[in-house]
Amino acid sequence: MWCQPDNNGCFGDSLGNKANERIFRVYFQNANSIKSTRWDKWVHTCALMKTKSVDLFGLAEIGINPCFPQATEEISQIARRNWMHAVTNLTNTHQEQRGLAQRGGTSLTTTNHWVSQVVERGHDKKLGRWTYHILCGRNNHRVVFVLAY
Repeated sequence: MWCQPDNNGCFGDSLGNKANERIFRVYFQNANSIKSTRWDKWVHTCALMKTKSVDLFGLAEIGINPCFPQATEEISQIARRNWMHAVTNLTNTHQEQRGLAQRGGTSLTTTNHWVSQVVERGHDKKLGRWTYHILCGRNNHRVVFVLAY
């Protein structure tokens, strides 16, 4: 389900309440840029993900230059307002960019107690088309979550 912050229009299947905390909920959306003058889209996305008890969510076409220090700091601060623990990877093409905005890119965020299960994370260092988190569970079983577009 995707809800736009400006018109309350929701699309896709509705996410009901999770039956218990052992369920791992994953979500993906093409964000078509999360940067606005006050980061409204990212704020709305984080609030919606928390409301829907999403544990890992990925966004394509974030429109952010991850080499711009303000970007990663703002993203982290907003995530920390919603979850006690959250880890986010941002990636985009590593071309020389002067400002915050940059077409394309991906973002992958793991939240809540699942953050302690993240044993590795990374991204495409050339084109910014994918990012991943590896989570380690019982008996050292590993699950790789890859967001690619």
